Amino acid sequence: MTLQARPEPGGHGATLRPSGRASARPFCCARRLPGGWVLPVWLCLSACYLSPPSPQVAQFAVEGLETRAPTVGANQLGLRVLCRSPLPVQAQLRWVRPGGGRSEDSCRVDVPAGRGCVDVPYMATMAGVHQLSVRLVDTRNGLLLYRADSLRVVVRPAWEFAPDRSLYTREPVLRWRVRRNRDDLAAARVQVVWQRLAPPTTGSPAAAAAETVLADLDGRETTGALSTAAAEPGDYALTARLLGSTGVVDTAAVVVSFRSPASREVKIDQFSQSLLVDGVPFFPIGLYWLRADDLAAVRALGFNSADYYYRLQSEQVADLMDAAARSGMQVLVELSDHIRNLDAPDVAAIDALVDRYRSHPALLAWYLIDEPAESGVSPEVTRRLYERLRQRDPYHPVLVVNNRPSTYAAHGRSCDLLAIDVYPVPNSPVSRVRERMDEAWWATGGSRPVWLIAQAFGGTEHWPRPPTTAELRNMVFQGLVHGARGIFFYRYCTASERNIQPQPLWEEVQRLAGELRGLAPVLVEPAAAEQAWLADGEPGVDLALRRYAGDYYLFAVNTTLSTRRVSISLERLPPITRAEGLGRSGPADLQRQQLRLELAALGTGVYLLEAHDSGE
Repeated sequence: MTLQARPEPGGHGATLRPSGRASARPFCCARRLPGGWVLPVWLCLSACYLSPPSPQVAQFAVEGLETRAPTVGANQLGLRVLCRSPLPVQAQLRWVRPGGGRSEDSCRVDVPAGRGCVDVPYMATMAGVHQLSVRLVDTRNGLLLYRADSLRVVVRPAWEFAPDRSLYTREPVLRWRVRRNRDDLAAARVQVVWQRLAPPTTGSPAAAAAETVLADLDGRETTGALSTAAAEPGDYALTARLLGSTGVVDTAAVVVSFRSPASREVKIDQFSQSLLVDGVPFFPIGLYWLRADDLAAVRALGFNSADYYYRLQSEQVADLMDAAARSGMQVLVELSDHIRNLDAPDVAAIDALVDRYRSHPALLAWYLIDEPAESGVSPEVTRRLYERLRQRDPYHPVLVVNNRPSTYAAHGRSCDLLAIDVYPVPNSPVSRVRERMDEAWWATGGSRPVWLIAQAFGGTEHWPRPPTTAELRNMVFQGLVHGARGIFFYRYCTASERNIQPQPLWEEVQRLAGELRGLAPVLVEPAAAEQAWLADGEPGVDLALRRYAGDYYLFAVNTTLSTRRVSISLERLPPITRAEGLGRSGPADLQRQQLRLELAALGTGVYLLEAHDSGE
């Protein structure tokens, strides 16, 4: 669980305590659980203002806000207040909904004397990231008591439905998962049906249901499976219906594709959001700007993936691909040169590249475009190209690398994999990585894996200096804790380029690659269900929990410049018999299911928690 503020005992959400002045840095008081449950609150405060002091305001203060796991429908905003005497207040909420629509809510709230929590009801009509402004007005005299602007609130759907694969070929079953986000759906059942979609040219109606299953939605998560033995190649509608006492409560549908098996298949496990290369889980550990002659050496260092960016052309790319196949490396094939800085994309050149390499054993994904906003490529253009690619080669995912958070959502619809290049050093706080990781995940609704392009350079262009080794390691661990399903380092430098990538930094890149390779079996696992009960003991420390081979692995990162001591209750886990810091991690002190860690400034750690039921 990646929290920055601990909920108060008995509370239902984390608390935001705004300052009395504008803050240029977003403050996230709780963050998503990558691949798992969303935590009670995720507010991002980009500006927060308190009204000037007055006799009335001096008797009233808002100490924090909590959203309490908002979902589509009725919700409550909790205000933690201190009030010297009972006070009638008008609460005014103004929303900018996903997509730009606006709405307002207001209600009267009677604030009792003393310190407590006041509930302000509101309706959320759609899922996604909303911007919220709050005004509290004294109804007796119209004075503004409190104001907070640009609060970012993430509203989840009431329930979520997903199949387990981005594409089906050889799988004997289709597995599905339903997650319930609202408590009032606990008594519902789920009915899952799949039907063959009619070919668009025939005009014939869809075929009858291939199979229907029923399951109780008694827990937060329900899974099931459908046999695919009789499935023919084509597209199918997979529909889930929530059934209540009065009939169908709600419906969700997705399209799943079945194709004939291919000699080379790269899919996405949509439960864990990891890649599957020919059916085997794969965590990309990549390096930019590689040539054919570099591959064997970097492979030995722990890297398994490569990008050549714009440096190679034509037969040089062919040489790289063949060398990658020989060395066991995977390659992102670049299409940017045929899109960026052109009046119109060169679709003929793109088609030729796809036809040439779509069956190549070294092809990992199509690198559709790099930083589309920088060259003015619109989301409409990338969407059309994405759909063309998927038709021409359904067996490999499409990647977009984006450096503009404001366009994550728009261009996120043009890819299967979203990679973000976050280069904060030295112009921004190093914690910018975790903020951007969360923004990317929320912008796509958690429907696509997010990769991190880590900054391993500096002293050029807009970056006066490169990161320190501690900063680089910290940024990589921020990515891991916040759900990165692949890490690429920008970039590979020759000995003559040590001015932008000093030798110690390059050595740290190599060490990280080796560590990631050792952790790869853990990193392809989904977030552990028990992660929802972890909480941080110190602000600025983020945690994530994975389960592998019966044991648990705790990832920790301290983004502050001070030592942080963290105490973590493991009571929700099976009995933990031993805790050990791995690699360069510090010691772990385990006493009576309480884990205590000390993280140095910008410190990181991976901790093995051996469970009593390991191997059962």
